[in-house]
Amino acid sequence: MPTPKTEPNPPVLKQLRADHLGVDPQVQRSLDPNRVRKIADNLNRNALGTIIVSLRDDGTHHIVDGQHRAAAMMQRGLGDETMDCKVFSGLSLSEEAELFRLYNDTRQMRPVVKFRVRVIEGDETAVLLNSMLEDYGWRVTGASGTGFFLAVNALEKIYNGAGRFDGGQAAACDTLINALTTAWGHNSDAVRAELIEGIGLVILSYGEGLDFRKLTVELAKHDGGPVGVIGDARQLKKLRSCRIGDAMAEVIVSMVNKGRKTRRIPDWRLMAA
Repeated sequence: MPTPKTEPNPPVLKQLRADHLGVDPQVQRSLDPNRVRKIADNLNRNALGTIIVSLRDDGTHHIVDGQHRAAAMMQRGLGDETMDCKVFSGLSLSEEAELFRLYNDTRQMRPVVKFRVRVIEGDETAVLLNSMLEDYGWRVTGASGTGFFLAVNALEKIYNGAGRFDGGQAAACDTLINALTTAWGHNSDAVRAELIEGIGLVILSYGEGLDFRKLTVELAKHDGGPVGVIGDARQLKKLRSCRIGDAMAEVIVSMVNKGRKTRRIPDWRLMAA
């Protein structure tokens, strides 16, 4: 099994009670009740494996990997029984996050969970983008709904230049988040991946030639709000047989040029050619 890059103390095997194991949401994905129920319904004590645990300086034990198995034990009323645990001590919070990521590298992990872990680890790009989102009132926790941001892969794609420009596009990401928040507030539909990618491409491509005020005004008054814009892009994608990002970008450029005889920006298909 993987271990952290820096390991202050070698891990030791211990038998610990299930109800003595805590969970820190900063370094864990959200608990899935359905997964807990499935494990509990088919509980086999001999097949639970080893729980990965961090012994913190205050003497508490926090699960790094295995929270669903521990929760299943609790659900079955077995919280006072022990589980096999591999216990690391002397880990910082960032090292706990790294350990969680390493133990889950071979499993399907939601991009937003990986992003959160990278923030805690101190990954430069993740920390920058997370701080930027927080400045505009967005939270990256893995939850959905008003004020929560999930499209981290799409945002990081824009930061990295979307395969068309150099990386490190922090200013473009700031303008992008600013535009979406100005137009639609903290509506979770305002920051869906299709909008992030398409509008991000427009901002990267047109730079200072893009009228920010016209962009936000047209977005704000569009029929159907962000969902309406996405619907337009999906229809155009079918018509053009193109990528959703290019379809969205074409829709956005048309909106910015709407009603203008002067100060028009070049059509998207000319820019993308």
